[in-house]
Amino acid sequence: MLDKHELMPDLTIYQGTPIAPALAVFNLKKLAQQLNRQYVTDVRRTTRLLVEEDSEQGDNMIEMAYDYGEIIHGNDDNHREA
Repeated sequence: MLDKHELMPDLTIYQGTPIAPALAVFNLKKLAQQLNRQYVTDVRRTTRLLVEEDSEQGDNMIEMAYDYGEIIHGNDDNHREA
C-alpha cells in the first residue's frame, strides 16, 4: 500500500517564479495537504536513436522509445495497470 503523502508535490518550488503571484494568496503547505493523489505513473523509458546514413540527402533519424512500467490508481496499491 502506498503511503497517503508519498510523492505529494512540493508547491514551494514555485516561489520566485512567474507563477508565484498567483499562489501568494494560498498557504502552500496547507494547500499541499489538501491535495488528493489521483494516480502515480512509475515508468522506465529506454530510447534508441536510429540513423540511416544517406550521403546524397543527409542522414535520416528517428528516435525509438520503449516504456515499461505501471499506473497506480490513487492510494490503493491493488489498482495497478501495466
